[in-house]
Amino acid sequence: MSGKGATMTTDPAGTGWLWDDAIDGPNPEFNLRKATHDQRDAANPEATAWVAASAGTGKTRVLTNRLLALLLEGAEPREILALTFTKAAAAEMANRVSEALEAWVTLEEDALRAALFRLAGDHPTEAQIALARRLFAKVLEAPGGLNIQTIHAFAQSLLGRFPVEAGVQPGFKVLEDSEATALLETTVDRFLMGLIAREDPAVSHVFEVLGEDTFRDILAGLVRERGRLYRLLGANNRPARQVLEPLRMRLGLEPDSTLEGFRNAVAHADGIPSDLRSAFQDYAGWAADTRVKENSNNKILFEAIDWIAQAQIDDRLAALSTYSSLFMTGTGSKRNLERVVTKKFHEQYGDSLQRLQDEQDRVYSLMHGIKALEQMAVSEALLDTAGVVVETYETAKKAVSRVDFDDLILKTIDLLTAEEGAGLWVAYKLDQGLRHVLVDEAQDTNPDQWAIVRGLTDAFYDGTDPDHNTPRTTFVVGDLKQSIYGFQRADPQVFQAMRTAFKTDVQSAAQHWIDPVLNVTFRSSKPVLDSVNTVFEHADNARGLTFDDESWPTHLTGRPEAGGLVEVWDPIEAKPKEKNAPHVPVRPDEDLDEDDRPEVELAKVLGERISSWTDKTATGPGQAGWLDNHDRPMRAEDILVLVRSRSGPFINTLTYTLKKKGVPVAGADRMKLQEQLVIKDLLCLTEYLLQPAADLSLATVLRSPLCGFSSDQLYQLAHRRAEGETLETALAKAADRGLAHAQDARSLFQTLRSRLASTPHAFYSFVLTRLGARRRFSERLGPQSSDAIKEFLRAALTYERGNTPTIPGFLGWLSRAEIEVKREQEGANGGGRIMTVHGSKGLEAPVVILPHTHRRMDDIARDRLRWFDSEDAPVPLPYWKPSAADSPYQTMELEARDKARAEQEERRLLYVAMTRAEERLYICGWKPRRSDETKVASTSWYETVVEAMKASSDVQVLTPAEDAVAGTRYRSYAAPIKPDRVKKEGSHVSALPERIAPSLLAALQAAIPAEPSPPRPFAPSQMLDDPAAPSPLVSLRALAGRGVTARGHVAASPFFRGNVLHGLLQRLPDVPETERETATRRFLSRPSYDLMPRQIEEWGAEALAITNDPTFADLFSARSRAEVAITGIVGELVVSGQIDRLVERDDEVWVVDYKSNRPPPRDPRHVPESYRAQLAVYKSVLRGLYPGKAIRTFLLWTETPQLMEVPVDADDLPALAKSNSGD
Repeated sequence: MSGKGATMTTDPAGTGWLWDDAIDGPNPEFNLRKATHDQRDAANPEATAWVAASAGTGKTRVLTNRLLALLLEGAEPREILALTFTKAAAAEMANRVSEALEAWVTLEEDALRAALFRLAGDHPTEAQIALARRLFAKVLEAPGGLNIQTIHAFAQSLLGRFPVEAGVQPGFKVLEDSEATALLETTVDRFLMGLIAREDPAVSHVFEVLGEDTFRDILAGLVRERGRLYRLLGANNRPARQVLEPLRMRLGLEPDSTLEGFRNAVAHADGIPSDLRSAFQDYAGWAADTRVKENSNNKILFEAIDWIAQAQIDDRLAALSTYSSLFMTGTGSKRNLERVVTKKFHEQYGDSLQRLQDEQDRVYSLMHGIKALEQMAVSEALLDTAGVVVETYETAKKAVSRVDFDDLILKTIDLLTAEEGAGLWVAYKLDQGLRHVLVDEAQDTNPDQWAIVRGLTDAFYDGTDPDHNTPRTTFVVGDLKQSIYGFQRADPQVFQAMRTAFKTDVQSAAQHWIDPVLNVTFRSSKPVLDSVNTVFEHADNARGLTFDDESWPTHLTGRPEAGGLVEVWDPIEAKPKEKNAPHVPVRPDEDLDEDDRPEVELAKVLGERISSWTDKTATGPGQAGWLDNHDRPMRAEDILVLVRSRSGPFINTLTYTLKKKGVPVAGADRMKLQEQLVIKDLLCLTEYLLQPAADLSLATVLRSPLCGFSSDQLYQLAHRRAEGETLETALAKAADRGLAHAQDARSLFQTLRSRLASTPHAFYSFVLTRLGARRRFSERLGPQSSDAIKEFLRAALTYERGNTPTIPGFLGWLSRAEIEVKREQEGANGGGRIMTVHGSKGLEAPVVILPHTHRRMDDIARDRLRWFDSEDAPVPLPYWKPSAADSPYQTMELEARDKARAEQEERRLLYVAMTRAEERLYICGWKPRRSDETKVASTSWYETVVEAMKASSDVQVLTPAEDAVAGTRYRSYAAPIKPDRVKKEGSHVSALPERIAPSLLAALQAAIPAEPSPPRPFAPSQMLDDPAAPSPLVSLRALAGRGVTARGHVAASPFFRGNVLHGLLQRLPDVPETERETATRRFLSRPSYDLMPRQIEEWGAEALAITNDPTFADLFSARSRAEVAITGIVGELVVSGQIDRLVERDDEVWVVDYKSNRPPPRDPRHVPESYRAQLAVYKSVLRGLYPGKAIRTFLLWTETPQLMEVPVDADDLPALAKSNSGD
């Protein structure tokens, strides 16, 4: 797509580059046939396959087809193991397999034959057809169903099967990340206290050099890499000096090198050439006689001469930097001596410059030797310390029968690779049952995880399999271009090495090896793919996306008829900052008009643009708010905003702007709990209650939704204080003067102080539920604040389980626990999504916006813990990376290597970001406000895209009108070619065209006729098409999924979650309150539920918040009953149902139905009609059973929790029921 360059024209509408060609490249029908062939080839159940699948090429479909093909070839469910990178991927694969197997049971003969032909490309035999119909039941009946799991879930299940062999305690529990972090912080705290007592000089020096925060960060990083540490240090904790000998050699240090030796070599008079000393002395005398004026250039020369003149070496050692500054800059590089040596000096001593340069080389080498020794000493001390901390951490985990997520992987490796004893028994048991392993997202698999895969599959190709007729196979699918998890140690070089190793093993065993490449994509429109090809077909841009011997795999479109758009906007420029301008702090939930930072300006522009796109005013193709390929107006959930980092004001500003415009927004994909505004407000409240003199905390609380003071009210309160008077005293005086808002605040604080002796969970539940703070936070900050509140309460329960439950203790624990919450955003029903590119992996959206494109690609993180490869070590060696000024030149090569790797991963990240877009891709950015940076960095995403597009002859450059929002833009656009083939809303037709008999197609598309009356009593929960009340077909699929899905997947179903909560709420009221938490955990830990620890805690907390709350005491009193079955007649229907809770009072009866929607409606008027109809049925039936009593109907929302009365009229029910019966 390279060409003559772009043509500049004027565009009054403010649009930009135009890609106005039709279909180029191979014929689109050829693309489809190629994709079909490649996918079928990859699914061949008899071959070991390594599939390179570019973004959007149907990777999950190929995985699913491979698994189906294995089952059709006769593989038993227990013989197949599929390992995925995420639980969402496992769930998606399990759902697809379940749906296919379920469909095969009921398909007509011809349709089933067609489906099996599409799968394998060959006509099925009668035996295969019969087997296909039996597979659904076969999978359901298999113990555990199909093994489709994340690698951590598989490791946990394996350790659970063989705990003794793995060296873990039977019944072990897995620490949540926050629990592991808190435990590690406690371990480090104890170590530091012991350090103070021991007065270890080496470690104390390191602590002084690094500071406490960096010291803790590096120790935590080393502990997380304890798999490497175990291999480096060995069972006996080898001394770090011995382990890091390769680092010493790289730094050029001799075994007997010492800091004193280097310093003395610099400072000793004998080290300085005598002729140079003489020249310095002569120049000093001459300068004094002639009164040479000192300036910035020769000042350091005069200071160096004075330093040399000092008689005592101790004096020179104390000011060593004075002399080294003559030869080196502050960053450690060599100084330009021609700017230092004065003209007069040079004239009198002609060879002085050369002599100075020789001395510069000597001093430079010695000073960097000092830096190298410092780096070596700190690295050794850190490694020795880490060994001790790891031992202490392991002891602490064993004491509570816990393991963390890293343990799952490391102990599984030990179990699978043991060459004697119990390990051989485990290998034997696995070999008996496992014949096929599938690995998803292989490019993101780190070396430890690869060790597990190799441990499972090595026996496949070593000739020891007694059954040679059915080969054991490995299926690996991945894409180098999407390897973006380097921070989790995913390594493209390891990925390639594994490919080579598998290929060698397979071919040596004379088995079938295939390595198909999938490059026909069915996700992105042609303009998006054209932009991707244009950017990455340049060799420089493709570095890190292809291996050295490979060219860029041109992406072909599988949707030639789809239209699309790629638009690049000019970056937002920073406004000149006024000198001495005061900084005005602004709460993120308030007006941001005063904030003129460029990232804030861009967020405002994007908010306005998204609002205009989604205001539903678009009526047809060609309009900004119309999605051509979906043939409808754009919605908020169609938009995905991808950022590089969650830090900074951009996300908060964009979220706030969208909410202000009324645009639904799901918020960021991950959140650090302690950084959320609602949590900060709650913590400030607690800090003030515990420390009344904490004025800043009190001011924060007063301005928060908890109290709702305006800026002016707070100013008046603080401004009128006498000198030395606390804000609390001022508040009390204002309350005494009769100010209502001050009186309310004082009353609130008095009430809360009386409850500080409560447990943390009880205290915050009281604040949030009984006092209505949850509602006020939601009104101000949006419904996503409930996510943070829920995790905060869960953290309180986690703390209480392992600690004395005090509020001050909880605050200290929370400060140590780094709690990061991931919001699942697989669907787009919660509004517009804002997430990192890393978090978007595997997702897609019609509209993708990349706003964070200005940063340099080689701007690597300032991580002080680095690793380097050495041929003399089994794994990379750790070392401390000081600042640039303190780094020895010997490590420059390592730094350059790290930067190159970082830049390559940034290019891969750009590829992932661009290929999330289905129809539209917008690229924008901002210019940082720095005096030394006048444009976007040349190595940024933005410049990479723009420069590549400018070089294309297929692109047209347009100049927008002066009133364009974002300045000059570049735009590529293609209208849909065949609208009748474009994807319509709700369509689930395969992207590949298939020949289907017209009669079969008509039968599939025809509506299923309704029965005149239900064959069994009609359930009230099925009154309307209610997404929360599954149809029989949905129930069947849920049952099917139970047998084949990854662990915890069924628990992700809202139906399953609701049913479990119903069962829990039915039983808990009968359990004494002191025993409810134990009973809850026991109930939710049932193997049949297969819940993850996080789900057990979250769901249990939700149920306990209801049953332990005095507000709901009447619901669970002796006058109430649970799960009351009713049967009656409504109109012409026989109705049968079950009321969750029935409360009989003196003159009325309460009907309470539990609902677990997320989030629940705030107003009864917004309750779904299906729920209202369900309650109306109950009311209609009960009205005859309780004559003379009022029947009141309620919904209990478990998420909030909130008891909401929903008035319904039962008189209209007969007609409503009849309309829903199909009559």
